[in-house]
Amino acid sequence: LQTRRRNCVDMLRNGLNGPPMRILPAGDFVMGSQENPEKEPIRSVSIAAPFAMSVFEITGSDYKLYCEDRGLQCPAQPWSDDGMPVVNVSWHDAVGYADWLSGQTGQTYRLPSEEEWETLPQISWQKRRSRCKKDSLHAVLM
Repeated sequence: LQTRRRNCVDMLRNGLNGPPMRILPAGDFVMGSQENPEKEPIRSVSIAAPFAMSVFEITGSDYKLYCEDRGLQCPAQPWSDDGMPVVNVSWHDAVGYADWLSGQTGQTYRLPSEEEWETLPQISWQKRRSRCKKDSLHAVLM
């Protein structure tokens, strides 16, 4: 992916913005724990291609759009603020949301791999926004 854009957003079919995404670079990093090397051995990991990850957790209002569009009952949330992260969703529910988002935007969305998730603390975030133009770039959701 050849782009200087680091932040982007895809538009949903209804004209609303999807979750804000940040494009993260390919590269190598060390993963694991020095405190618990038997459970989390230290190892080198390579992320072969850039990918985009949601900047924030998926909110209750984001997830509500999915539930309403699919005719699903949204899970009960422990707070009344729809801007808070959605909780009480299973892995299958999250995959369903990612698949729905793919259909809404025409881009490929999925859940992050463990390695992609672990790269987050090692990346410096940049503050620029634009529309996503992600040729063969996978978007992953927090």
